[in-house]
Amino acid sequence: MWSIDEFVRPEDQPYEVEISKNPNSVDSWFKYYRSKRDGSFKNKIFVLERAVRQFPENDEFWSLYLETCQKELASSKPEATTTQVNRVFQRSLLHFQNDVNWWLKYLVYLLKTQPFEISLIRRSFNECLFRISVEDHVKIWPTYLEFAETAGGATGANIYRKLLCFATPEELAKGDEFSSLASLESVVFKLIEYGDTKSSSEILKQILNQPALSSTLTTSPFHFFLHYLDLLVQFAAVPETDKLIEDLVKSTLPKYSDEAGKVYCKVAQYFIKRQDSDRARQYFDQGLRECVTAEDFALIYDSYTSFEEEILSNLAEDDPEVDNYLEKYEKLLDQRSLLLNDMFLRQDENNIDNWFGRVSIFKEKNDTNSVLTTYARALTQINPLKAYSLSKRSEHTLPKLWSDYAQVYSSHKDYDTADFIFAKAVKTKFKSPDDLATIYIEWSKLWLEKDFEKSVAILRTALESEIEHPDTVDYTNSSVPISERLVKSIKLWSYYLDLLESSIDYEDPEGSKKAIDDVENGYNRLVELKIATPLTIVNFASFYEDLKFYERSYTVYEMGLKVFKDSRVRFEIWNVYLSKLYKRQASKERTRELFEKAIYGSEDDSCPADLCKPLVLLYSQFEHENGMDLKSVKVLKDGIQKISKALDTKELTDKRVMASDLLEDKVALYNIILVRVESIGDKSLTRETYEQCLQDKHLKLSHIVTFTLRFIKYESSLGETTRTRALFKYVCNLGHPELPILVRAWDEWEQFELKNGNETTFKDMLQFRRTVKESSEAAEQLKAGINPMGFVKENKKRPREEETNNPDTIDIDMD
Repeated sequence: MWSIDEFVRPEDQPYEVEISKNPNSVDSWFKYYRSKRDGSFKNKIFVLERAVRQFPENDEFWSLYLETCQKELASSKPEATTTQVNRVFQRSLLHFQNDVNWWLKYLVYLLKTQPFEISLIRRSFNECLFRISVEDHVKIWPTYLEFAETAGGATGANIYRKLLCFATPEELAKGDEFSSLASLESVVFKLIEYGDTKSSSEILKQILNQPALSSTLTTSPFHFFLHYLDLLVQFAAVPETDKLIEDLVKSTLPKYSDEAGKVYCKVAQYFIKRQDSDRARQYFDQGLRECVTAEDFALIYDSYTSFEEEILSNLAEDDPEVDNYLEKYEKLLDQRSLLLNDMFLRQDENNIDNWFGRVSIFKEKNDTNSVLTTYARALTQINPLKAYSLSKRSEHTLPKLWSDYAQVYSSHKDYDTADFIFAKAVKTKFKSPDDLATIYIEWSKLWLEKDFEKSVAILRTALESEIEHPDTVDYTNSSVPISERLVKSIKLWSYYLDLLESSIDYEDPEGSKKAIDDVENGYNRLVELKIATPLTIVNFASFYEDLKFYERSYTVYEMGLKVFKDSRVRFEIWNVYLSKLYKRQASKERTRELFEKAIYGSEDDSCPADLCKPLVLLYSQFEHENGMDLKSVKVLKDGIQKISKALDTKELTDKRVMASDLLEDKVALYNIILVRVESIGDKSLTRETYEQCLQDKHLKLSHIVTFTLRFIKYESSLGETTRTRALFKYVCNLGHPELPILVRAWDEWEQFELKNGNETTFKDMLQFRRTVKESSEAAEQLKAGINPMGFVKENKKRPREEETNNPDTIDIDMD
């Protein structure tokens, strides 16, 4: 209690009188307060206390009151205390209980001056939220959350739970007016930090299960989840959290199966921090069993091995648990390849490479039982229609898997079980008939040494067709069952025929009559089924040749020529057929007849021009070796004529063959003819052949020059100087003397004149060169002067008229 006489001095009398007369005059009270401005704290409070009592709802007086108290509190020797200031605030709030700004002043003051008065501050915030309107709550929450950061623990968690009552996760995700408060992520992380893992996990589940919430995260939902696990390890590694983290992982992991490695490692890390090695090991093992990527496998395996290594390094050498832990560690290292293979199989069990890899692992360990188990499991789990091999290794196929399975039993002399496996294999599905054919072939090989007849019977059964017209079956039509298409498997037929042929005694055909008949029937069946290939025909014919049934072999070639209509295939058959006749020195007339038919016969019988060269050469060689040199030359000339006709008509059977290729065939035949006629020694025939060659309209300039120089060499060797000069004039007049292709011709003429001529002939050569050069250049100028429309450009200076034709040019017919 303060005495009024102590504070009212003579100089205060006027103010006292004024306020007594006008007690409701705010100005009078302010004047009175200002007069005390330089006075003591008590003097100021004396006036302010009376003022706020007189005007309890005047915020200016309350502000001055609080400001005066706080300044005093900040002085070196304060007469005011925080309790007194608090009391003033509380008294003022009785009159401003709905004023959010007044509450903020009070709450900020408490946080700033009395941060450890947790209960007082918490009650004040609660009362504030109770008093003010709900619309104004958003102004309080930033300060309230600052208090949560200061208080932490249960109080902090309780504040964030209250925030979620005020602003739901959906509202926080939207932002808007709540964007300045807190993000969903911060709420979740703060709850963990303050120990409320239950509430945080519930919000986490909402976020992960609702795209609308997860889309507002600053990171991906998965990374948000990982961060959450990190915080659980950091702040909540306590027994109460064990079940929560396990349940959370169990419910969330299916969504992120391709990132399981990181999750399992963090859960294991949690239990390592909890010093629960068994449960940490449990999650490492579970991760290795369930991960589906190589990256996850490497992450888990490396973390697992580091964990075991750390345990071993912390044990003393005489610790009784050393051997136990060392055994676990070595087992983990030993199982790496198998665990990795498990992971690949989880990725895709239809990848055959992984199954062969698993078999190899057990084979290295000599674990036959596991090898058999792997084969059985593979053939049960693989979808035959989806099986594939990424490595593209020829031995990594589904049929190979079946045959290797059977081979394990056959290698242990258990042929019955192996036979049972093959019998089961042929009843399963495959992608193509070739796969099924491979199974039958391997099945046949199983009994090849033990029971040849059974080996053949297996194949014969596979090739027997139950359908009425097997020749109409489309081998590539996937809608037709594979078992019905198998009859057209050339692969299976080829092996079947090879097997039958292997049983024939070629020295005693009579003793192998049945096998020979079976082979004949097999080849004929291939033709009936319309699956015979050119190689089939050649093999069939060779089969008869080995038996010395030559006429039958020729019949096979004839049959092949009737079966195949493709010109290239027919050529190959003719080539082999005629080569066989040629080597066997069969009837000359018959051989000639067949050569004529093959080269010059009807369109259905003969080979086209672009393929006939090898046959023409063989025919010519045949006549040459039989002493018919002129006939040999005629054959070559007829071949050239056939090629010329094709070049004129441009009728090429194979569009890939260029006219230039055909022309090269023609040039090659000319070269052979020239060699042949020169060897005969008939000058007239030789000159006739050269002249025919030089007059061929299809040959290029380079060919003409080459053949002319060759003709010149021939005439020069005979001492025909005049004819040689005429040929030099002919070839050198074919173009500009400086053309690279003609330079050689001019050089050779010059050498010829130096050796065989005189001064006059040499000058004539030079004069001829100038004439040819001028003529060529004039022709080039004329050509250049013609515009694209075909008109000659105007030239006021009339050029000197020159003869475009060389008067010295000779006719190539020099007879």
